[in-house]
Amino acid sequence: MAQLYAVITGDIVHSRRFQRDDWYRPLRDALEHFGSEPMEWMVFRGDSFQLLLAEPEKSLFAVLAIKAALKSHKGLDARMAIGIGPAGSLEKTVTESSGEAFIHSGHCFDSLKGRRLDLACESVNPEFDELVNPSLALLEALCKRWLPSYANIMYHTLCYPDYTQKQLGDLLGIAQNTVSERQSRAEKSALTSYESLFQALVLKHFYP
Repeated sequence: MAQLYAVITGDIVHSRRFQRDDWYRPLRDALEHFGSEPMEWMVFRGDSFQLLLAEPEKSLFAVLAIKAALKSHKGLDARMAIGIGPAGSLEKTVTESSGEAFIHSGHCFDSLKGRRLDLACESVNPEFDELVNPSLALLEALCKRWLPSYANIMYHTLCYPDYTQKQLGDLLGIAQNTVSERQSRAEKSALTSYESLFQALVLKHFYP
């Protein structure tokens, strides 16, 4: 079986309302958790970005981290499409690379506005796509309810998975009970449970 990749293609929603640094810094900080620029991620064509992952099962985790990083700042958000499949050619920059993962990601991204979606997945396995896309729409609806403080606690929860609530509180300068309350309001339990299920579904459908 050919090596499978996930490609996340995205852009910043209503980017013209903000200065570039407003969204570029949190986006860059999130992307740097998953690879190096420019081979594995790039920001291009103004407010668009692309991320290549060698572990497709981690793609939804990356999406959540990117959303949480951006939505930690009032008004920021991203529209994203996940493509899963082989990569025919990996070049020095991710935007020059090619293959089915890139094709599916680009096609899915181009369809988002027409479908009034901000998150979807398209892969080499249509059965997988039909299974996960309704849930991704629900997950996106939960993320849209995040206030910046909720998004910020989700971002740090994802980036520091081994930290206790007290350790997260110490990191952010807030009380442990505030961490607990914000995680609850951010729907941390539901989101992380589905992210774990998404990983399991990728492994089941693409690595039998």
